[in-house]
Amino acid sequence: MRRSWMWVAAAMLAAVMLPVARLQPHSKAQQGAVASPCLGQGHATSSPSTLLLGETVVVTLTATTLCASDEAAFHVVLVLDASGSMEGAPIIELRKAGRQLIQALDMRNNPATRVGVVSFAGSANILCQLTNDASRASGCVGQVGASGGSSISSGILAGIRVLVAGRRDLALDADSVREVLVVMTNGEDNAGCGPVRRAAGQASGGGILLMSVGLGPEYDRKCLYSIASQPEFFYDVHEGPNQLPAVFTTIATVLRQVRAQFRAIATRSHAIAVHLPPDMVYVPDIVRPAPSILNPAANVLTWTFGVTPSDGITVFLRVRPLEGGRHAVMVAATGAFTDTRGRTGAIAFDVPGVNVLAPPDPLPLPTEPATETSTATPAPTVTPTAYSTAVPRPVPKFLPLVLADWSP
Repeated sequence: MRRSWMWVAAAMLAAVMLPVARLQPHSKAQQGAVASPCLGQGHATSSPSTLLLGETVVVTLTATTLCASDEAAFHVVLVLDASGSMEGAPIIELRKAGRQLIQALDMRNNPATRVGVVSFAGSANILCQLTNDASRASGCVGQVGASGGSSISSGILAGIRVLVAGRRDLALDADSVREVLVVMTNGEDNAGCGPVRRAAGQASGGGILLMSVGLGPEYDRKCLYSIASQPEFFYDVHEGPNQLPAVFTTIATVLRQVRAQFRAIATRSHAIAVHLPPDMVYVPDIVRPAPSILNPAANVLTWTFGVTPSDGITVFLRVRPLEGGRHAVMVAATGAFTDTRGRTGAIAFDVPGVNVLAPPDPLPLPTEPATETSTATPAPTVTPTAYSTAVPRPVPKFLPLVLADWSP
């Protein structure tokens, strides 16, 4: 069943929020690690700060990343059919559609956006290298003619050359530019689909996003569908050339969304590794979340996170000191992250310490003294003086008596 351009337009509008990870320009396996401009921050704490020997301490690690939204280069090349079958209404509507798309990209307010124009018939013709001048790019679209055969593959390869030249002129690395080819045709390649697919594969291998537009009933639908980077990036416009401006307006909407996604840098994965010292025993009852890798022999715990919350990630673990004194709860903690453009960064953590109070050694218990035979001269016995306790016998006493008479 053939899809109408209106159905495709609706699908494209629903697909503009495609995950940024699907729009990565280059794989790290091909390009090697590139440092991310995002800033990684790590913080580690331990609680309590003082404890008795035998008690446990909870270690908390938090990792966050700060990513500034930078002005990434966004390059688009229009690869337009200029074969004889485009003569008349098709070429008129194509020129109108191309100009509308360029205006919709609002290059005046987006200085890192540049557009190039390539036409193809029996061979390719680079009409316009990448430019941020909307008037110049629109003028190049107006130069697209309509004569000769059709070599879609030549047009794609020429579009790739324009993109590579633009990257080289600005000394951009592959991770600092988002590149797109918009290929439009109403016919088949004179050499068949093989060369077209090979050219599209070269674009895909270079991290270039390819959108394809087929006009009318005679183009090779299967071929054009197969070269789109994603099914949502294929447009079937079989109603007539007058629908081309509307389709190109939809493409412009998608391009703006791709540009916005590429500009907004964020992190998409984190990893944290904790190396414990020999005098700290890992206690698994409170660890949150569970470590992805646990190596008891090396005393190392590792966590990996595929989806990173905007407020960062936090892990908890419990350890038990084996000795008294001042101890670091970790030998080291390291972190790493990957941003949404595949670039990597490192996170450093501080290492907290704890005071472990060990009780003093107990005092020795008292022992019975050894029995010894004394050879000293015994002290003389003191005999107490005897005192009489008898009650003395009473002796009579005589007192004088005086008498007086006071009667009248």
